[in-house]
Amino acid sequence: YVDGIASGAGYKVADTTSIPLRAFFELLREDVDIAWDGETSTATVVFPDLTLSVTQGNHYFTANERCIYLPNGTLNLNGSLLLPIRTLTDLFGFSLHWNGQYQTIDISTTDVKLMASGDEYYNEDDLYWLSRVIYAESGNQSLEGMIGVGNVVLNRVGTAGFADSVYGVIFQPGQFDVVRAGTIYRNPTEEAVVAAKLCLEGVNTVGESLFFINPAISSATWFDTNFDRTAEIGDHVFFA
Repeated sequence: YVDGIASGAGYKVADTTSIPLRAFFELLREDVDIAWDGETSTATVVFPDLTLSVTQGNHYFTANERCIYLPNGTLNLNGSLLLPIRTLTDLFGFSLHWNGQYQTIDISTTDVKLMASGDEYYNEDDLYWLSRVIYAESGNQSLEGMIGVGNVVLNRVGTAGFADSVYGVIFQPGQFDVVRAGTIYRNPTEEAVVAAKLCLEGVNTVGESLFFINPAISSATWFDTNFDRTAEIGDHVFFA
């Protein structure tokens, strides 16, 4: 229901209600512009003050240069890309109410507060250095693994014994080999930038971890003696 009017249907997957991308935007207006790129399997929506891009198979989509995480990935139903309806309504600041008794969702579009753009939301310096340390330390890892490395940096910010900024944490003496090696200054890949943005959006794959190592390069004995293992992703083991 949109503003009290029955308007469409969604699909419940893993306790999350999703809706076809086109169907959601057509609930808001009839003349929405949606383009499909068959080569990249990407749908692009151009809406007043909002440009959204979704690529099939990704675990995120972009909206006004922000990266929004999709824990279950992008779902495809008979050629239609599905996204969580709550995630979509959050783009506009719409209120959403789930009625468990009737299995209905009520959306109110009375108050619209479009989410801040990437330029407004991300701290430029934090994004710059976080994307570079992620690329230097884990550029060959999965997106989940790259996010984990970024989480370690952000978890350290303001924690006793560490600096109070992303830059300060990265360049704290004796902490990251990529600083000593100079690889921190390499330009990151697009995926590393995406991982950094997702970290700054609050996505976390390793909990409160403050350290990570590659057991193939460094011994885990000291870490296992002094800390708890929190995750193992790709080549890295994380500790808190």
